[in-house]
Amino acid sequence: MNDSPQPQLSIIIVNYKTPQLTYECIKSIYDKNHGLSYEIIVVDNDSGDGSVDYLRERLNDVILLEAPGNIGFGRANNMGVSAAHADTLLLLNSDTVIIDNSIKTLYDYLQSHPDTGACGGLLLNRDGSIGYSTSPQLTLGHYFRAYIPRLKHKPTELYAKEPVEVGYVIGADMMVRREAFERAGGFDRDFFLYCEESELSFRIKKLGYRIMLVPDARIIHLEGMSGTKVKQKSEFIQIEQAFSRFLYFRKVYNRRYPYYLYMLFMSQYTVSLLRGAFKRDRRRELTYRMGIMHKAFRKYLAR
Repeated sequence: MNDSPQPQLSIIIVNYKTPQLTYECIKSIYDKNHGLSYEIIVVDNDSGDGSVDYLRERLNDVILLEAPGNIGFGRANNMGVSAAHADTLLLLNSDTVIIDNSIKTLYDYLQSHPDTGACGGLLLNRDGSIGYSTSPQLTLGHYFRAYIPRLKHKPTELYAKEPVEVGYVIGADMMVRREAFERAGGFDRDFFLYCEESELSFRIKKLGYRIMLVPDARIIHLEGMSGTKVKQKSEFIQIEQAFSRFLYFRKVYNRRYPYYLYMLFMSQYTVSLLRGAFKRDRRRELTYRMGIMHKAFRKYLAR
Protein backbone atom coordinates (compact mmCIF):
# COMPACT_ATOMS: atom_id res chain seq x y z
CA MET A 1 0.00 0.00 0.00
CA ASN A 2 1.19 3.49 -0.79
CA ASP A 3 1.36 5.59 2.40
CA SER A 4 1.14 8.98 0.68
CA PRO A 5 -0.95 11.46 2.71
CA GLN A 6 -3.47 11.89 -0.13
CA PRO A 7 -4.36 8.50 -1.62
CA GLN A 8 -5.82 8.34 -5.09
CA LEU A 9 -8.48 5.87 -3.99
CA SER A 10 -10.38 4.99 -0.82
CA ILE A 11 -11.56 1.37 -0.74
CA ILE A 12 -14.48 0.82 1.64
CA ILE A 13 -15.48 -2.66 2.80
CA VAL A 14 -18.41 -3.37 5.11
CA ASN A 15 -17.88 -6.38 7.35
CA TYR A 16 -20.68 -8.24 9.07
CA LYS A 17 -19.60 -11.54 10.58
CA THR A 18 -17.25 -12.33 7.68
CA PRO A 19 -13.78 -11.58 9.14
CA GLN A 20 -11.94 -14.26 7.20
CA LEU A 21 -13.59 -13.29 3.90
CA THR A 22 -12.78 -9.64 4.57
CA TYR A 23 -9.17 -10.56 5.32
CA GLU A 24 -8.87 -12.63 2.11
CA CYS A 25 -10.46 -9.80 0.10
CA ILE A 26 -7.91 -7.32 1.47
CA LYS A 27 -5.04 -9.73 0.80
CA SER A 28 -6.17 -9.92 -2.84
CA ILE A 29 -6.11 -6.11 -3.00
CA TYR A 30 -2.54 -6.08 -1.72
CA ASP A 31 -1.52 -8.76 -4.21
CA LYS A 32 -3.27 -7.52 -7.34
CA ASN A 33 -3.53 -3.73 -7.09
CA HIS A 34 -0.57 -2.01 -8.76
CA GLY A 35 0.24 1.55 -9.83
CA LEU A 36 -2.34 3.17 -7.57
CA SER A 37 -2.07 4.69 -4.10
CA TYR A 38 -4.98 3.74 -1.88
CA GLU A 39 -6.29 3.38 1.62
CA ILE A 40 -8.59 0.64 2.90
CA ILE A 41 -11.43 1.42 5.29
CA VAL A 42 -13.30 -1.44 6.94
CA VAL A 43 -16.61 -0.67 8.65
CA ASP A 44 -17.69 -3.40 11.05
CA ASN A 45 -21.44 -3.51 11.41
CA ASP A 46 -21.41 -4.57 15.07
CA SER A 47 -20.66 -8.18 14.14
CA GLY A 48 -20.27 -9.28 17.76
CA ASP A 49 -18.24 -12.32 16.69
CA GLY A 50 -14.70 -11.12 17.27
CA SER A 51 -14.38 -9.67 13.76
CA VAL A 52 -12.81 -6.44 14.96
CA ASP A 53 -10.10 -8.18 17.01
CA TYR A 54 -9.45 -10.69 14.21
CA LEU A 55 -8.91 -7.97 11.63
CA ARG A 56 -6.99 -5.64 13.94
CA GLU A 57 -4.50 -8.39 14.79
CA ARG A 58 -3.80 -9.14 11.12
CA LEU A 59 -4.16 -5.76 9.41
CA ASN A 60 -2.36 -2.86 11.04
CA ASP A 61 -2.51 -0.55 8.01
CA VAL A 62 -6.27 -0.56 7.57
CA ILE A 63 -8.64 2.07 8.96
CA LEU A 64 -11.07 0.05 11.07
CA LEU A 65 -14.34 1.69 12.08
CA GLU A 66 -16.93 0.22 14.42
CA ALA A 67 -20.58 1.05 13.71
CA PRO A 68 -22.80 1.59 16.77
CA GLY A 69 -25.01 -1.30 15.63
CA ASN A 70 -25.90 -3.24 12.51
CA ILE A 71 -26.78 -0.10 10.56
CA GLY A 72 -27.08 -1.76 7.16
CA PHE A 73 -25.09 -1.63 3.94
CA GLY A 74 -25.77 1.92 2.79
CA ARG A 75 -25.38 3.66 6.13
CA ALA A 76 -22.17 1.74 6.86
CA ASN A 77 -20.74 2.84 3.52
CA ASN A 78 -21.76 6.44 4.29
CA MET A 79 -19.78 6.09 7.51
CA GLY A 80 -16.78 4.82 5.56
CA VAL A 81 -16.99 7.66 3.06
CA SER A 82 -16.99 10.17 5.93
CA ALA A 83 -13.58 8.82 6.98
CA ALA A 84 -12.17 8.59 3.45
CA HIS A 85 -9.45 10.90 2.16
CA ALA A 86 -9.52 10.26 -1.60
CA ASP A 87 -11.60 11.87 -4.33
CA THR A 88 -12.47 8.46 -5.77
CA LEU A 89 -14.23 5.72 -3.80
CA LEU A 90 -14.51 1.98 -4.31
CA LEU A 91 -17.32 0.23 -2.47
CA LEU A 92 -16.32 -3.41 -2.30
CA ASN A 93 -18.09 -6.42 -0.81
CA SER A 94 -16.19 -8.54 1.67
CA ASP A 95 -16.91 -11.63 -0.45
CA THR A 96 -14.98 -10.42 -3.49
CA VAL A 97 -11.53 -11.43 -4.72
CA ILE A 98 -9.50 -9.07 -6.90
CA ILE A 99 -7.87 -10.58 -10.00
CA ASP A 100 -5.52 -9.02 -12.54
CA ASN A 101 -5.30 -5.26 -11.87
CA SER A 102 -9.02 -4.64 -12.07
CA ILE A 103 -9.15 -1.84 -9.51
CA LYS A 104 -6.66 0.20 -11.54
CA THR A 105 -8.68 -0.55 -14.71
CA LEU A 106 -11.81 0.91 -13.12
CA TYR A 107 -9.91 3.87 -11.71
CA ASP A 108 -8.31 4.73 -15.05
CA TYR A 109 -11.66 4.56 -16.80
CA LEU A 110 -13.34 6.85 -14.26
CA GLN A 111 -10.52 9.40 -14.42
CA SER A 112 -10.52 9.53 -18.22
CA HIS A 113 -14.32 9.88 -18.49
CA PRO A 114 -15.46 12.89 -16.46
CA ASP A 115 -19.07 12.33 -17.53
CA THR A 116 -19.11 9.02 -15.65
CA GLY A 117 -20.26 9.18 -12.04
CA ALA A 118 -19.86 5.51 -11.19
CA CYS A 119 -18.65 2.32 -12.80
CA GLY A 120 -18.17 -1.33 -12.03
CA GLY A 121 -16.59 -4.40 -13.53
CA LEU A 122 -17.81 -7.85 -14.47
CA LEU A 123 -18.38 -10.00 -11.43
CA LEU A 124 -17.39 -13.62 -11.97
CA ASN A 125 -18.71 -16.69 -10.20
CA ARG A 126 -16.35 -19.22 -8.65
CA ASP A 127 -16.22 -21.18 -11.91
CA GLY A 128 -15.30 -18.11 -13.96
CA SER A 129 -18.74 -17.62 -15.50
CA ILE A 130 -20.23 -14.13 -15.54
CA GLY A 131 -22.44 -13.41 -12.55
CA TYR A 132 -24.93 -10.73 -11.57
CA SER A 133 -23.04 -7.50 -12.23
CA THR A 134 -25.54 -4.90 -13.37
CA SER A 135 -29.15 -4.21 -14.25
CA PRO A 136 -31.28 -1.71 -16.12
CA GLN A 137 -33.20 0.76 -14.00
CA LEU A 138 -35.85 -1.04 -11.98
CA THR A 139 -39.36 -0.51 -13.34
CA LEU A 140 -42.71 -2.28 -13.11
CA GLY A 141 -41.97 -3.70 -16.55
CA HIS A 142 -38.71 -5.12 -15.21
CA TYR A 143 -40.58 -7.25 -12.67
CA PHE A 144 -43.41 -8.07 -15.07
CA ARG A 145 -40.98 -9.49 -17.63
CA ALA A 146 -39.09 -11.43 -14.97
CA TYR A 147 -42.03 -13.81 -14.58
CA ILE A 148 -42.59 -14.38 -18.30
CA PRO A 149 -39.69 -16.43 -19.75
CA ARG A 150 -39.98 -15.15 -23.30
CA LEU A 151 -39.99 -11.55 -22.08
CA LYS A 152 -37.10 -11.82 -19.63
CA HIS A 153 -34.36 -9.26 -20.07
CA LYS A 154 -31.32 -10.83 -21.67
CA PRO A 155 -28.27 -9.11 -20.14
CA THR A 156 -26.43 -8.60 -23.43
CA GLU A 157 -24.41 -5.81 -21.81
CA LEU A 158 -22.57 -8.47 -19.79
CA TYR A 159 -21.03 -9.76 -23.01
CA ALA A 160 -20.01 -6.36 -24.37
CA LYS A 161 -16.38 -5.96 -25.36
CA GLU A 162 -16.32 -2.23 -24.64
CA PRO A 163 -17.66 -0.16 -21.72
CA VAL A 164 -21.45 0.15 -21.88
CA GLU A 165 -23.92 2.40 -20.08
CA VAL A 166 -26.23 0.61 -17.64
CA GLY A 167 -28.97 1.39 -15.15
CA TYR A 168 -26.74 0.60 -12.22
CA VAL A 169 -23.81 -1.56 -11.18
CA ILE A 170 -24.32 -3.56 -8.02
CA GLY A 171 -22.72 -2.37 -4.80
CA ALA A 172 -20.34 -5.33 -4.62
CA ASP A 173 -17.81 -3.40 -6.73
CA MET A 174 -19.06 0.13 -7.26
CA MET A 175 -16.39 2.75 -7.99
CA VAL A 176 -17.84 6.21 -7.67
CA ARG A 177 -16.60 9.74 -8.07
CA ARG A 178 -16.72 11.31 -4.61
CA GLU A 179 -18.14 14.54 -5.99
CA ALA A 180 -21.03 12.60 -7.56
CA PHE A 181 -21.60 10.59 -4.38
CA GLU A 182 -21.74 13.68 -2.19
CA ARG A 183 -23.79 15.78 -4.60
CA ALA A 184 -26.32 12.96 -4.74
CA GLY A 185 -26.42 12.87 -0.95
CA GLY A 186 -24.85 9.44 -0.46
CA PHE A 187 -26.87 6.34 0.28
CA ASP A 188 -30.42 6.96 1.43
CA ARG A 189 -30.57 6.11 5.14
CA ASP A 190 -34.08 4.67 4.80
CA PHE A 191 -32.66 1.56 3.10
CA PHE A 192 -31.21 -1.16 5.29
CA LEU A 193 -30.43 -3.79 2.65
CA TYR A 194 -31.11 -4.10 -1.07
CA CYS A 195 -31.94 -1.51 -3.75
CA GLU A 196 -29.79 1.17 -2.14
CA GLU A 197 -27.23 1.17 -4.96
CA SER A 198 -29.91 1.30 -7.66
CA GLU A 199 -31.63 4.22 -5.92
CA LEU A 200 -28.31 6.04 -5.47
CA SER A 201 -27.45 5.42 -9.13
CA PHE A 202 -30.77 6.95 -10.13
CA ARG A 203 -29.90 10.15 -8.25
CA ILE A 204 -26.37 10.22 -9.67
CA LYS A 205 -27.79 9.93 -13.19
CA LYS A 206 -30.23 12.76 -12.47
CA LEU A 207 -27.17 14.96 -11.89
CA GLY A 208 -26.11 14.29 -15.48
CA TYR A 209 -23.55 11.54 -14.88
CA ARG A 210 -23.42 8.18 -16.61
CA ILE A 211 -23.22 4.75 -14.92
CA MET A 212 -20.90 2.40 -16.81
CA LEU A 213 -20.01 -1.27 -16.89
CA VAL A 214 -16.31 -1.75 -17.70
CA PRO A 215 -15.90 -5.34 -18.91
CA ASP A 216 -12.09 -5.32 -18.86
CA ALA A 217 -12.27 -5.15 -15.07
CA ARG A 218 -13.11 -8.57 -13.65
CA ILE A 219 -13.59 -9.45 -10.00
CA ILE A 220 -14.59 -12.77 -8.45
CA HIS A 221 -17.74 -12.50 -6.37
CA LEU A 222 -18.44 -15.34 -3.96
CA GLU A 223 -22.07 -14.24 -4.07
CA GLY A 224 -24.09 -15.04 -1.01
CA MET A 225 -21.06 -15.56 1.23
CA SER A 226 -21.42 -12.15 2.90
CA GLY A 227 -25.06 -12.91 3.62
CA THR A 228 -26.98 -16.09 3.04
CA LYS A 229 -27.79 -17.96 -0.13
CA VAL A 230 -31.22 -17.32 -1.61
CA LYS A 231 -32.76 -20.61 -0.49
CA GLN A 232 -31.38 -20.16 3.01
CA LYS A 233 -32.32 -16.54 3.56
CA SER A 234 -34.06 -15.82 6.80
CA GLU A 235 -37.58 -14.51 6.73
CA PHE A 236 -36.23 -11.18 7.97
CA ILE A 237 -33.91 -10.85 4.96
CA GLN A 238 -36.65 -11.81 2.50
CA ILE A 239 -39.04 -9.27 4.00
CA GLU A 240 -36.32 -6.61 3.95
CA GLN A 241 -35.61 -7.32 0.27
CA ALA A 242 -39.27 -6.91 -0.69
CA PHE A 243 -39.66 -3.86 1.57
CA SER A 244 -36.70 -2.18 -0.14
CA ARG A 245 -38.32 -2.68 -3.52
CA PHE A 246 -41.46 -0.87 -2.33
CA LEU A 247 -39.32 1.89 -0.87
CA TYR A 248 -37.35 2.22 -4.11
CA PHE A 249 -40.49 2.62 -6.21
CA ARG A 250 -41.84 5.24 -3.81
CA LYS A 251 -38.65 7.30 -3.95
CA VAL A 252 -37.88 6.97 -7.67
CA TYR A 253 -41.45 7.24 -9.00
CA ASN A 254 -44.35 8.23 -6.73
CA ARG A 255 -46.44 7.01 -3.83
CA ARG A 256 -48.79 4.98 -6.04
CA TYR A 257 -46.06 2.76 -7.47
CA PRO A 258 -45.50 0.54 -4.40
CA TYR A 259 -49.20 -0.37 -4.57
CA TYR A 260 -48.84 -1.24 -8.25
CA LEU A 261 -45.79 -3.37 -7.48
CA TYR A 262 -47.56 -5.18 -4.65
CA MET A 263 -50.55 -5.96 -6.87
CA LEU A 264 -48.23 -7.13 -9.65
CA PHE A 265 -46.39 -9.56 -7.37
CA MET A 266 -49.54 -10.89 -5.73
CA SER A 267 -51.24 -11.35 -9.11
CA GLN A 268 -48.24 -13.26 -10.45
CA TYR A 269 -48.14 -15.49 -7.38
CA THR A 270 -51.89 -16.11 -7.60
CA VAL A 271 -51.68 -17.14 -11.27
CA SER A 272 -48.75 -19.43 -10.50
CA LEU A 273 -50.66 -20.88 -7.56
CA LEU A 274 -53.65 -21.71 -9.76
CA ARG A 275 -51.43 -23.30 -12.37
CA GLY A 276 -49.78 -25.52 -9.78
CA ALA A 277 -52.88 -26.15 -7.69
CA PHE A 278 -52.32 -29.90 -7.54
CA LYS A 279 -48.62 -29.71 -6.65
CA ARG A 280 -48.39 -29.57 -2.89
CA ASP A 281 -44.77 -28.40 -2.66
CA ARG A 282 -45.31 -25.69 -5.25
CA ARG A 283 -48.47 -24.53 -3.48
CA ARG A 284 -46.66 -24.37 -0.16
CA GLU A 285 -43.78 -22.38 -1.66
CA LEU A 286 -46.04 -19.83 -3.37
CA THR A 287 -48.21 -19.42 -0.29
CA TYR A 288 -45.05 -18.70 1.71
CA ARG A 289 -43.88 -16.12 -0.85
CA MET A 290 -47.26 -14.39 -0.78
CA GLY A 291 -47.00 -14.21 3.00
CA ILE A 292 -43.54 -12.65 2.78
CA MET A 293 -44.75 -10.07 0.27
CA HIS A 294 -47.77 -9.21 2.42
CA LYS A 295 -45.61 -8.74 5.53
CA ALA A 296 -43.17 -6.56 3.57
CA PHE A 297 -45.97 -4.39 2.26
CA ARG A 298 -47.43 -4.00 5.74
CA LYS A 299 -43.99 -2.92 6.93
CA TYR A 300 -43.83 -0.39 4.10
CA LEU A 301 -47.24 1.03 5.00
CA ALA A 302 -46.26 1.31 8.67
CA ARG A 303 -42.88 2.98 8.08
